[in-house]
Amino acid sequence: MCACGFASALAAGIALSVLTPPTVRLAFRRLAFVSRAALLVFLLAALAATLALPRNPWRTPWRAWPAFAPPEPPPLGEADETVALVLKAMRSEPDAAAAAGRREARTAVVLADAPGFQRRFAPAGVNVIPLWSPQADWLFDASLPSSVAAERWRDSGVRYLIVTKWQANLDFLNAHSRWAKPPFHVRHIGQTTHTAIFALRADE
Repeated sequence: MCACGFASALAAGIALSVLTPPTVRLAFRRLAFVSRAALLVFLLAALAATLALPRNPWRTPWRAWPAFAPPEPPPLGEADETVALVLKAMRSEPDAAAAAGRREARTAVVLADAPGFQRRFAPAGVNVIPLWSPQADWLFDASLPSSVAAERWRDSGVRYLIVTKWQANLDFLNAHSRWAKPPFHVRHIGQTTHTAIFALRADE
């Protein structure tokens, strides 16, 4: 056997003696540990990026991440688009009863078909009542004579109606209310992404 062949055989023998089964298992354990550690680091980085969206997690303190920061309060008063539309209509249209000279001017009342509008209109000092309020029974009692319904409407102060854009709400109003039937008239005055606003009047 030549010298180079002997050296190769000796090197192979040494390698086989070093890579015994326990050594191989230890190498795999180390490799698995490193792989799991790398995966954990990757997942933590991805989680941080998710919790911080749309901000940069590496430049924003974690207390300011949207996932941990308290939600911003919804707009109130004129910062609310629906409120702003109603207030604009109130300023441009005098109260119907006052314009007719029947009684002193009063702050118009808003009728809303969803909760939460009382709080949204409160900073503007506007009274909001729900559809199911006894103050709005004239809108749903079909047995009332038109003259009585109109008089109760005037007494209620309701001049505007807010309807959320849910088909079920519109179907309910069309089927069970007299909002578009004599003596009442509705006029669309504006809308937002989620609401439609109407002016409500009655025959004098």
